[in-house]
Amino acid sequence: ANYGIPDFVPGGYYQITASRSSGNYTYYVNGIQYAYITAGTDSGIPDTTPFNQLTLNSYKPAGTYAFAGNFLDISIFNNSMASPLVAGYYNQVKTKWGL
Repeated sequence: ANYGIPDFVPGGYYQITASRSSGNYTYYVNGIQYAYITAGTDSGIPDTTPFNQLTLNSYKPAGTYAFAGNFLDISIFNNSMASPLVAGYYNQVKTKWGL
């Protein structure tokens, strides 16, 4: 399921944010919330993922599909982020990189 997340255009810039709180996930693209997934309702999303298993360069289990793009700016936070914070951070990154 893509949860209403828009198709990505090759060559475009996208800020993708996933925030986890109490096992529930909220997904954002370019500062806009696209999905809220309650813990245990999607078998493709584990309830917990140890930090040492975080994968940034592929998707699907075991890295089935390699990522063929570039990473411009990566940030990892140790707390969940609410919508206003995600949108504000997106605007800061856009300004920082002149996007």
